Amino acid sequence: MINFFPAKLTTSKSDLVDLNTEYLAWIFRELNNRYNLEVELMPLDENFQSNLRKYVENSLEDLLPSSDSSKSTKLFYLVFENETLIGMGGLRELSPDVGEIKRMYVLQKHRKKGYGQEILQFLIHQGQDLGFSTLRLDTGIFLTTAIHLYHSAGFYEIEEYPETEIPPEFRPYWLFMEKIL
Repeated sequence: MINFFPAKLTTSKSDLVDLNTEYLAWIFRELNNRYNLEVELMPLDENFQSNLRKYVENSLEDLLPSSDSSKSTKLFYLVFENETLIGMGGLRELSPDVGEIKRMYVLQKHRKKGYGQEILQFLIHQGQDLGFSTLRLDTGIFLTTAIHLYHSAGFYEIEEYPETEIPPEFRPYWLFMEKIL
């Protein structure tokens, strides 16, 4: 059984930095290996890992709900099985009726055990609890297992949505999806 813990900078910073650094490094390396793309602000050189870690540390506040908000429109969870960290996932508001699933990720050594499906279902339920009628997400076209998971949960492909945070140079290699709740 897995447990979802709301991530907080005060108590979860180290895990958040580690997971998000691993997640983004994986995405950037896949884009480089498959399509010879590099992130302009994050070249894949000898300083890549430390630069990426600094970027993540500086951007965590944008990912997490503000501590003074009584009903936040951003949720972010660390996912554990017993005491073992296995992944993460977030949800943010795009408009009053539309939410977006963000940074859903399962650590490599914990994949193929159904955790991705559990995280996705949890985030869908959280979106329903927040009153969203639609959920959106984006994913790389090379993430075929994730795409299959999203399709099996009722997500379908749509045109790029204006609120996407995907850099323009990556968008030809990305899918945009939504699900009506």
